[in-house]
Amino acid sequence: MVSDLAANRAARRTGRPVAELRAHLDHQDVRPLLEGLFDMVERVRYAIGDSEEPFIPVGTAPLIDTIELFLIRSSHSGLAASAAGASLDWATSVKLVPLFDAGSVNRDKLAHLANTLSAPFDVLTRRTMLEIESDGLFYVK
Repeated sequence: MVSDLAANRAARRTGRPVAELRAHLDHQDVRPLLEGLFDMVERVRYAIGDSEEPFIPVGTAPLIDTIELFLIRSSHSGLAASAAGASLDWATSVKLVPLFDAGSVNRDKLAHLANTLSAPFDVLTRRTMLEIESDGLFYVK
């Protein structure tokens, strides 16, 4: 499972017990955030030609990296569930969204995706997508 692999890697890097990191991922306030991440990936991974979503073949490794980075950042805040949304948004914007910067990605579809993101991905993740959509021009919202 993706989350288990990420927890194992994060445990090696943070020195925290893997069981503690897995418990954080299974926390009642954190689990829905991860489901939101997986939903977003499914939206782009399985998008078809006439879909409003851009097709981006996101693999398993970037998901593991994103969750690992989320756990490392969460570890710095004491694994506080209250900070999980902001940490996951940041990790997604840093590790996953750069994959969307490909020449074959339809910029209008990318803007649509960015503008339909819900919390916690409606801050940094959205802004990073919109920066890519505008070809790196400074974006102010």
